[in-house]
Amino acid sequence: MDENIQIARSLITKWDDTSLSCSISSLFSSNNRQDAKDYLKVVYDLQTAMHYFITHHSTSDKLVLAQTLMQTAIKRLEREFYQMLKINGEYLDHESVSVSSSKASRASFSDLEDYEISETESRISDDAISKMERVSTAAMTDLKAITDCMISAGYGKECARIYKIIRKFVVDEALYHFN
Repeated sequence: MDENIQIARSLITKWDDTSLSCSISSLFSSNNRQDAKDYLKVVYDLQTAMHYFITHHSTSDKLVLAQTLMQTAIKRLEREFYQMLKINGEYLDHESVSVSSSKASRASFSDLEDYEISETESRISDDAISKMERVSTAAMTDLKAITDCMISAGYGKECARIYKIIRKFVVDEALYHFN
């Protein structure tokens, strides 16, 4: 259990925003995938260590250290969750996807007859859809990993709070555009 805490300390400190050694990039960016995976594992392992110390050594200083590390890790995950929702909102907002697809489905056949799509334009359109699907899938996978980790550590309310903030922003923005 001591080793779990030391490994957690090392990785959590590396990604702590208040630390001078913290990288500005996202933990879940494409060039940090292994760190993101390790970070989530460390949080799970830290939770296991905390349960162990609560059961066997409830007055241990290591329990206090583990709790402090957990709070720091959760703050980082909250920021990652918020940023990911905010940045990928257009790809994750099912309503905007359904609006654009419903516009396409309302187009009449005669509208489509007058407009011939070249093979290049079609490929570009397919690439854009493919990119949107890839971004959406990757973001959803990361968001699920973060929420699973936070919920298992007992921080589900924090996930819900962040989601509500972002959702409120999306709804407010949509209402603004309707006016």
